[in-house]
Amino acid sequence: MAGVVTSNLTRITAAESADDPGWIDSSGPGSAQVDDVFVQGAESRGRRVDNTTRSFAFRIASAGTVDLSASNTYVGWWFNNVQPPSIDDSGTAMEATISSSQSADTNIDRWLAFNTTVYPLIGGWQRVWVAINEVTPTNTSGTPVNTALSMFGIRNDQLDIGGTSPNVLVDAIDYLDAGVHTDGVFIFIDEGTVGDPATFADLISADEGTGANEYGVIQTRSGIIYCTARIGFATGTTATIFNDSSFVLIFPSQHTINNDTMGMTFDLTFPETNVDMADAVIKSAGLTQGDIIVTAATGDWDMIRMTLDSIRTIDLTNACSISDTAIVSSGKLNQNSATLSNITVSLAATGQSVAFIIADDLALISNSTFNFSDGHAIEITTAGTYTFTNNKFNNYGSDDTGDAAIFNSSGGQVTINVVGGGDTPTVVPLATTTVNNPKVLTIGGIESGSEARLFDLSDRTELEGDESVEGSVQLAVLVDAGTSYVATDVLTITGGNFSVVAQITVDTVGGSGEVLTFTVTQVGSYSLNPTNPVSHSGGTGSGATFNLTIKGSLVHNFGPLVPAVVAYAHIVHPDFEFLRLDDIVLDADRTLTASQRGDRNFSNP
Repeated sequence: MAGVVTSNLTRITAAESADDPGWIDSSGPGSAQVDDVFVQGAESRGRRVDNTTRSFAFRIASAGTVDLSASNTYVGWWFNNVQPPSIDDSGTAMEATISSSQSADTNIDRWLAFNTTVYPLIGGWQRVWVAINEVTPTNTSGTPVNTALSMFGIRNDQLDIGGTSPNVLVDAIDYLDAGVHTDGVFIFIDEGTVGDPATFADLISADEGTGANEYGVIQTRSGIIYCTARIGFATGTTATIFNDSSFVLIFPSQHTINNDTMGMTFDLTFPETNVDMADAVIKSAGLTQGDIIVTAATGDWDMIRMTLDSIRTIDLTNACSISDTAIVSSGKLNQNSATLSNITVSLAATGQSVAFIIADDLALISNSTFNFSDGHAIEITTAGTYTFTNNKFNNYGSDDTGDAAIFNSSGGQVTINVVGGGDTPTVVPLATTTVNNPKVLTIGGIESGSEARLFDLSDRTELEGDESVEGSVQLAVLVDAGTSYVATDVLTITGGNFSVVAQITVDTVGGSGEVLTFTVTQVGSYSLNPTNPVSHSGGTGSGATFNLTIKGSLVHNFGPLVPAVVAYAHIVHPDFEFLRLDDIVLDADRTLTASQRGDRNFSNP
């Protein structure tokens, strides 16, 4: 089954005829039900505002009240100004109002929702969320009490434009009580199966796609998903399979909310819960940014080939992985033993001495690139020794500075062993942080059975040596295709001296069973090469032969060495031919080839 969407919102009014007695107005022509312009249900509430300021509000029945005093409680209004260019910015413009009074204009808080600058050019219905306990009201009259709110409405100031039809409209008003829903989730999606996973299409259908209960948390424009509040994925009581890709999701600019309003919260309590997102963009468009929060660690959560742009906080757990992903202009990532592979971090919104990634396990960060903006790339919070694979750091500051690449805040000794060609990161504090970054010299193309030795040019000290280099198959060429073979035949190469024999697997054959294509499935290890063309044992056919190129290598791990050592290599082949490689500078990973048999002296290219 596809995803099931549930709302945590409480509806104050649906602005339908049944609520008509609850509306009260300030002076002038009053508000009325409007049955031809609405966003949900079948009606809205509207009023004509022209060359004046007027307000109207819905009063809870029987002088009732609601307690919305908890932190991170939100009220949402649907507003529509039919003539947005005529909003009077010199007056109160367009304000969302709450009151603890029974009259429209006393004990009231008002927040600027729109003026001509921020009302969207496309006009139409706009969802306005207000963090009523965190965002300071634009205007206040009397002493409103949020523990006993009774009215919710709008105050609008319009220029002289003429006309009589309602031009300021209100539809459903809802609230999220953070005293009840402490996770701050407005709507959530769960369930879904492997064959029919939950997707964003389910969220769109349940919110924007229905006229009965449109909450305005998920809205779409030109195929882009706009998320105006917090959505939840999975719950602590239901396993969820959510899988989506190739979408663009925007947390839009909103000035009446706080930093906790917009975001995506994932609950991985159930082991069957699986969340996969790929090839998509998640981005914040304003100063108030969305976040990505993962809780629990029993399920599985993966992002791959994503762009995460201007995300305030990314909180992960050890059930999470992010790979092949660009993270841009974002505030912080809390690793919590998540796996991070091939990520690129640019323009991090960090300050001096502040890190972007708060990490507890450096070994789980690999093949990634960090571009300096300010502060540190990574803060490591747990002492220990870590293998740090192929990570790059661009333009970070020196050791023991607020701009060093890695900040050790563990209070203990941290040892970072760089492998895979990664950069040597600068660190702070240097006294308790050790970075080992050995480099690798590989001299390949050496005939099997050769003696190979590497020496320091300055004092002739031997740095590396192999009495008899063992070679493996580098290339195989079919000489005779033979007959009567079948695909999957395994051909074991005969001849030579080996510790591991080479094998070839037949992939495809012709009409007479002749070998057409094949794969070297075991490269072998030879101290003496078999004579070409080589034959084989095994397989159902006969007559196939191959020419094999079998070479070995000498590998030397070193450094970093300051100053760099200049070395040379001697290679003596089994037939006593001699090679010398000069001017090998041990300052970086290098791969050389000793394939020029018969040359007596040649230099490192």
